[in-house]
Amino acid sequence: MNWSLMLNALLLIGVVIAIVRTVQSRRQQELHKTVKNMVASGATTNASDEIIAIRKVGQNTQSSPTLKPTIGLPLRQQSHMAPTLQQPKPDVQRQSPALSLTPSQPAAQVEKKNPSPAAETIMIFLLAKSNRQLAGYELLQAVLSAGFRFGDGGLFHRHQFPNCQGSVMCSLAAATPTGVFDLQNIGGFVVHGLCLFMQISGHREVDAERFDMMLDTARTLSDSLDTHLLDELREPLSENSIARYHQKLMLTEEPVGVE
Repeated sequence: MNWSLMLNALLLIGVVIAIVRTVQSRRQQELHKTVKNMVASGATTNASDEIIAIRKVGQNTQSSPTLKPTIGLPLRQQSHMAPTLQQPKPDVQRQSPALSLTPSQPAAQVEKKNPSPAAETIMIFLLAKSNRQLAGYELLQAVLSAGFRFGDGGLFHRHQFPNCQGSVMCSLAAATPTGVFDLQNIGGFVVHGLCLFMQISGHREVDAERFDMMLDTARTLSDSLDTHLLDELREPLSENSIARYHQKLMLTEEPVGVE
């Protein structure tokens, strides 16, 4: 029994690492989108459309690499051809305004809004009971019925609206070293646990809506798959756990006691 608990703990740790990497990748993609929109039209992005339908993810990833030569090439030229750039310097500034982002206020604001990924996520774990396993098509059916759709990073995501419309409210990772779901071999895919997580936006109304949906989804999945619900401390999810989540999301100012 002790070996089983240790195995589950190691798998959950692997999920956390996979989540951190996924959040970092998503943050980088969002930053690339923001820079591109500022360069092209100066328009501000809508918080409700920060992550669009999974089917359109491929289009965003194709457009984001174009920012690299825009920013990286002038920097390399400055390091190797500093004397020759002094004359055409005004033309470079007109053609690549993205260079001005380095000392500007928007870049500083982005840095302030990007603390460590681990501090920007809320997690709830689902652990199979009696050393059982969550397997194959039964797992897939439960996940799809809960409103998730397979997408970015090899994970399942639940969006604000049906058909992958609106921002991602919460995501689901598998308790494996990578956290991803192998849909190509879903018939033989088995895990001991799952991890639900959401990103903290810093806006109370948005975070409250995301957390309520994630908590409701976690309970739905737990009932469908007959699993234990655990909080971020790997303890059974309780009212005190929920109050602690609310405090982390700054939804309440009341201190949370220890059970």
